[in-house]
Amino acid sequence: LLQEGKAEEARTMLDGTYEAVKTSLESLRGGDTLVRELHFETKEDEYVYELDRNDTHQMLVQVLFAEKMESSPMRATAETFINKAVDLREDAESAADKKKFEEAIELLEESTKELIRAIRSAGVYIPG
Repeated sequence: LLQEGKAEEARTMLDGTYEAVKTSLESLRGGDTLVRELHFETKEDEYVYELDRNDTHQMLVQVLFAEKMESSPMRATAETFINKAVDLREDAESAADKKKFEEAIELLEESTKELIRAIRSAGVYIPG
């Protein structure tokens, strides 16, 4: 549908399929909420994990900017979130250099949240 220029119909179909899958998964789980807990040996290990997670979200933002946001009116909004994310990441790296890994983790988590906001402002929903 999208290749035929019927973006609205494609989006409607995609949304319907998403809801069907979500409902099926909820039914299979019997209403249970799945929780994944991560345990790290050190705060430095957790910092490295959060750094990788932040890198992944940065790559998603780059793909969106290249594919969806080039001429989007939401680009300025997304750039505000991205700039804040970059500043938070720099602060996190500075804290990590001083071995303040708990502070660095919190800053990276905030940076990643800003990247998620940028991604969502492009019209792409991701959990987080």
